[in-house]
Amino acid sequence: MQKAISHAEEVVKNAKAQEEVTEAITQLQKALAGLERLTEPEPSPDPGPSPEPAPGPDSKPKSGTRSSS
Repeated sequence: MQKAISHAEEVVKNAKAQEEVTEAITQLQKALAGLERLTEPEPSPDPGPSPEPAPGPDSKPKSGTRSSS
């Protein structure tokens, strides 16, 4: 695409006939048609709240719960 734009700019500056400008426009249109649209990745669904970590060997029971020892 950049080459087509640069070429068209040169043609506009130096054109001696309408056909040259028309051809440059045609080349720009072909370059534009050949571009691919970038798509944004789909956002991740809301993961919700993080689960509480599993109790470790050093953890104390929450108040109001009984230990089965």
